[in-house]
Amino acid sequence: MKVNISVKIIGVVFLLSLILFSILTYTTITNYREDLTESFVERARATTYSLDAGIARREDFQDKTMLLSNIHKLMWLDAEVIDVSFSMLQESGMITYLSSDPNRIDKPSDIDNIDSYEKDTLISEIVQTREKRILKVIAPMHVSGQAVGTVQIDFTLEDVDSKIESATNIMISDYLLLMVLFILVLFFSLRKIVITPILKVNKGAEAIAKNDFNYRVDVKSNDEIGRLSRTFNQMTIDLKESRKKLEEYSKELEKQVADRTKELEKSKNELESKVDEMERFSKLSVGRELRMVELKKKVRELEEKRKKHGTEGEK
Repeated sequence: MKVNISVKIIGVVFLLSLILFSILTYTTITNYREDLTESFVERARATTYSLDAGIARREDFQDKTMLLSNIHKLMWLDAEVIDVSFSMLQESGMITYLSSDPNRIDKPSDIDNIDSYEKDTLISEIVQTREKRILKVIAPMHVSGQAVGTVQIDFTLEDVDSKIESATNIMISDYLLLMVLFILVLFFSLRKIVITPILKVNKGAEAIAKNDFNYRVDVKSNDEIGRLSRTFNQMTIDLKESRKKLEEYSKELEKQVADRTKELEKSKNELESKVDEMERFSKLSVGRELRMVELKKKVRELEEKRKKHGTEGEK
């Protein structure tokens, strides 16, 4: 199946654009997702630091009424907070002694609470559940610079994921529109710069194939295609000149052949005339010889008669 060069160029441009914009879209969305998640993590860390700053004495950390009030206040101010738990190190390990989730109270804390307490560092981790992603932030609680326990705050990332999904859809739509515009601009640019001049050269080649040596490719650019067009036009001029010379030589050759044919015809006629004369001369010569033979024969006969009569007279 014959495929037009325009279709091939569109296909190549589309594939290259698709790959380019796919990489660009993926990179942009990934960076946006990471930036948005990181900003949320920083906000969560700031929340734990504010809780830590509100603990001035060991008794404050053990005051469940005050801590529970802080939990309710925090969950009311921040809709993304789904659970807040305070843990203390006891003989049996790290135990959750206060939580917004009653099922966690007096239960062993997550293992990360021990790491945060022993290393005196903040730990953040994103956990994927069946329904949603959860950001878990664990930070040590201090009294006079000494760690007395930990606080674990679980944040839902539904709002973040919703923003990411919305931004992703917008980016994909924008990039698709941009890709279409890019393909159209690139295609029409290539059509003007490459395809149209090539079609003109192709049309010129077809004209030459039909013996039309007056066709000229009208491409005035100074690039490779422009040089090709000028070379094509010069070739057309040279072919026209060569054809003209060839026609003139052919006519001259025909004239020479005609003249030579006339000369040969004349020589043939002269030769035939001479042959005819020779044949007539030959016939005349043969006739003479025959008459001479007859005359000689008659002379001999007369001579014999004469001799015979002379002999008889003597007797």
